[in-house]
Amino acid sequence: MDAVNFATITSSAVIIPSTATPLDAAQAIALNNNNNKAGRRWKSKNGERLRDARGYRLRAAGICARRNEAGEWELLLVSAQRGPHRWVIPGGGIELGEQMDEAVLREVEEEAGVRCEVLETLGEFKDDDRLHRTTLFLLRSVEALDEWEDGRSGRLRRWAGLRDSLELVKPSQRIMLELSARRIAEIEKTARSAR
Repeated sequence: MDAVNFATITSSAVIIPSTATPLDAAQAIALNNNNNKAGRRWKSKNGERLRDARGYRLRAAGICARRNEAGEWELLLVSAQRGPHRWVIPGGGIELGEQMDEAVLREVEEEAGVRCEVLETLGEFKDDDRLHRTTLFLLRSVEALDEWEDGRSGRLRRWAGLRDSLELVKPSQRIMLELSARRIAEIEKTARSAR
């Protein structure tokens, strides 16, 4: 796999250019098999979760966007399971044998009951405090389900404009929303100039 220019977003919300090659689940498994201390596979409630050779949990998160009836962009948030911030960006760990783009689609459907399609990879969010490496995807909403896995246990979904979203999520996720908003604006500008 060729190196990709990724933006690495640290927990201090600084964007640092990087030439990191993102790991797919197969590469992570190879690292896990070669490093028994930091690169273990971890079991979670839904399935095996992967860690890289440095011990970072590999995650995928999705900024799912749609236009509301007024034609304005809205972003999907889900209720937090714990902590002071009520709303978060949907995402979670990558399971054994799963590609990152598959993981983000599964996580968004499980947590928010929304089926999406992947538009593009936005970058990588690295949280050194929690040892998480999250690949961030820009998604387009395809279908909102009436019933979904986490919804049965009381988890809620909410569509909010960017300004409201920034106020609702925890500070470490604000940079992810801002990055997504910039990319959506670029996509819109390109679409307008192509007309």
